[in-house]
Amino acid sequence: MNDEHPTRQAIALIVDDDPTMRMLARQVLEQIGLEVEEAGDGQEAVRLFKQVRPAIVLLDVLMPVMDGFEACHAIRHLPGGSHTPILIMTGLDDIESIEKAYEVGATDFIAKPWQILILSHRVRYMLRTGRVLEALRESQAGLARAQQLAHLGSWTWTLRTNQFTVSDEVVRILGLSSDQFDRTPEAYLRNVHPDDQELVRQSLEEALALRRDYEVDYRVIRPDGEERIVTERGAPACDEQGRVVTVTGTIQDITVRRNAEAQMFLSTFYDRLTNLPNRVLFEERLRQALESAQQTGETGAVLMLNLDHFRRINETMGLMAGDEVLHAVADRLQDCVRKDDVRTGPTHHPSPYTLARLVADTFSILMPHLRTTRDAAKMARRLLAAIQQPFSIAQKDITLSASIGITLFPSNAADVPTLLQQADAALQSAKAKGGTRFVYFAQALSANQTERLALEADLRRAIQQNEFVLHYQPQVDVRRWAIRGVEAFLRWRHPTRGLLGPGQFLSCAEEAGLTVAIGEWVIGAACRQQKAWHEAGLPPVRVAVNLSPAHFRHQGLVETISLAVQDMGRSSEHLELEVTESMIMRDLDHSLKVLKHLKALGVRIALDDFGTGFTSLRELRLLPMDAVKIDASFIQEAGAMEGSPGFTAALITLAHSLKCRAIAEGVETQAQLEALQRAGCEEVQGFLYSPPRTAEETTQLLTKKPDPQARNRPAA
Repeated sequence: MNDEHPTRQAIALIVDDDPTMRMLARQVLEQIGLEVEEAGDGQEAVRLFKQVRPAIVLLDVLMPVMDGFEACHAIRHLPGGSHTPILIMTGLDDIESIEKAYEVGATDFIAKPWQILILSHRVRYMLRTGRVLEALRESQAGLARAQQLAHLGSWTWTLRTNQFTVSDEVVRILGLSSDQFDRTPEAYLRNVHPDDQELVRQSLEEALALRRDYEVDYRVIRPDGEERIVTERGAPACDEQGRVVTVTGTIQDITVRRNAEAQMFLSTFYDRLTNLPNRVLFEERLRQALESAQQTGETGAVLMLNLDHFRRINETMGLMAGDEVLHAVADRLQDCVRKDDVRTGPTHHPSPYTLARLVADTFSILMPHLRTTRDAAKMARRLLAAIQQPFSIAQKDITLSASIGITLFPSNAADVPTLLQQADAALQSAKAKGGTRFVYFAQALSANQTERLALEADLRRAIQQNEFVLHYQPQVDVRRWAIRGVEAFLRWRHPTRGLLGPGQFLSCAEEAGLTVAIGEWVIGAACRQQKAWHEAGLPPVRVAVNLSPAHFRHQGLVETISLAVQDMGRSSEHLELEVTESMIMRDLDHSLKVLKHLKALGVRIALDDFGTGFTSLRELRLLPMDAVKIDASFIQEAGAMEGSPGFTAALITLAHSLKCRAIAEGVETQAQLEALQRAGCEEVQGFLYSPPRTAEETTQLLTKKPDPQARNRPAA
């Protein structure tokens, strides 16, 4: 309805016991485009209001049965009646009657006898004002809903009156009701955690003194004792003399976000089984220690410890018992590290050493400040002795032993990867000598270096003589139990050592600069296999290939992919390239350019090891991903997700919010599969369906029809 000509849907209700007055009013209202309903008394007016919900009511005062004051009061208490414009038409011109009209809820009044032109303008004005107020109410309601959804409240502090006005959401964040909140800054501060009150007070005082905006995070305590974390932002406003007169701001409840960040931090930097620092955190602390040692001239050490014959524990007692052993070993190693406190004068300081679980049954200890190089040997002896003490696991006493490799820095190496390789080389030398001992890197160097040189020569020959082969592990639709894709895994058919997995030669390939050449072979072989399946008439599936960090950074990558997909026989979308968060975040700008070029070729991109990095949601949204692969370390918990979303379920939800498929790796049990199905995961990959198989075996799998019932049977 426009201002001059209301639409026919707008209804006016005229209430007057005088038919002549109703007729005259009808003529005026119909001329401005209103439909008209009439009532002869207040009681009939209330009944009609319920039926027609008019846009405006013209109400006489002196009427039989129910007068205008009573009718106005009744209408205001009807659904939809609280904001409807009501114009009182009265011949009473005394002040008392006018005041009573406003008391019962009248919007305005007009004296009888009224002039046609004045009534017409008065009605137009009231309708226009009513629409503006309705729009304002809807806007305020929408803002309140938005604030509630965002847990964001607003406030204003007027310094002259010390009045502290807050939105309803601020009161909700504090866990209070409106009548419980005393609207002064002092009252609000009483809800702040005692340890944070001074921080809040100082932030506000500095903002007032410097006349600048501020932001501060702190805790509030609700009446039931629950703590919430909030972010407060404020902005002072000054008068013409430059004096602060008001401060306006917002308060947002960020408790859920902070908890998620803390959980993400723990999952990124700490081992989930032992709660020790993981490899990521260990490498960062080692990098810092190495920089410090290079500046100060101090000597540090890295000790790498691996349990001897730990596989037997898993094979004879089961994986759960194996995890229990690792947890007990971690506790015992931690006790050894903590005993080595540092004495400075008469006081003790906590041990500066870092104990981490790198992978499986391999642990590492960082000793950044050695008083003498013999300190590393003393620590190694202490660790070996502690491991040899019996463990009580599953009501059985078991005895373990360990081997340790030691390297010193900065004398042996000036970078983290080399130091870890040296410690690992020394560890392997200790194991080769029978275990239950420690070996310094210098002692292990000659034999290990000779072996590495021989392996490097074999790798160069393998590339030339095509000794590599690909095995494929299916990626299965959880609903139809049908193969949607396969991941290619590299194997080496060594002439004398047999079939080797990548863990046995890739580190050597990286050191020798051969990963790009090997990666190009893998991409070509995967595309050739796709062509063979296409020519055999098999249904199309994706083939996923892992890109190494060196290959991803290589300037010829896009050209390699382009040439490979041209000869594939199927559209390029059937090739999926897997990249990790760490590879991308090493140089985000460059990575985005590379990914953009790859997407232009039509290939799919999958983010591998999803959840193990520390990429922000903002950065993830920039990545042109088609799928995310949830790391197998999280799937181990998937069977326990019943009744709780869990971190794995949160990763799946995050993947969907990024418009990506979720592929779970390492699915081995029916319980894990069912939990992943409940969480909305589209595809799974793991031994529950099939281990990695040869191309011939995979071809046989692709010829089989999907069998959803097979989900309940173990893989052959």
